[in-house]
Amino acid sequence: MKKSGLHLKKYIYLIYITDNDLFDSREKMVYICTLLNKFFIGGLTQMLEGKIVILLDSDQCTRSPLDDDRLQNFLQILSANHLFAGVSRAFLDLSQAGYALEQAKKAFDFSRQKKGPGQLFYYEDYILEDLAETYLLQNPPAHIVEPGIHDLIEYDRLHSTALMESLTCYLEHQLDLHTASDCLHIHFNTLKYRIQKIKDITGLDLNKIDIIIRVRLSLIILKAIE
Repeated sequence: MKKSGLHLKKYIYLIYITDNDLFDSREKMVYICTLLNKFFIGGLTQMLEGKIVILLDSDQCTRSPLDDDRLQNFLQILSANHLFAGVSRAFLDLSQAGYALEQAKKAFDFSRQKKGPGQLFYYEDYILEDLAETYLLQNPPAHIVEPGIHDLIEYDRLHSTALMESLTCYLEHQLDLHTASDCLHIHFNTLKYRIQKIKDITGLDLNKIDIIIRVRLSLIILKAIE
């Protein structure tokens, strides 16, 4: 590890690099691996089953192990070489690297499912999707979807409204009315009215953290079983 420059600070991150298929030649894979090895000085870069895996250490636990400048340069490398990258959550011990690899792979997979823009994806953004998918492997969705959500779906159907879309956008943007209304291309007050309408129909208090989490999971599960 010391030869690689990875000195194992408090936190470790794993980055999974793919071109969404196996590299078309070993020469290209070696070129990309060498390029990234030079860029991630202080990290450990390895080829693994036709992909590239990078371990980075950090003193801080944040969403990204890269500062703004390095992040922008990394994005340029990904774009120039038609690559994609998934990033795990921070972990504390190399024995957890296998779990981190799965997280980084899932970050890429979930981004493809949602057709997310860009080329760099964080597992941190898809934890609830992973939780919902894991739950659905063993349980029917009826046991976790909030009953009030079904009332909202029925209201939309009967009145040709888009309250479910508004609720989804509102939660995806961290309950920020301004950002969500911009995303929906509606006035701030219009969204504010819709959220109150949603509360009235569902009986759900969207000011409580546990209810917000349950509703968010409900929406993710309903999306997954469409």
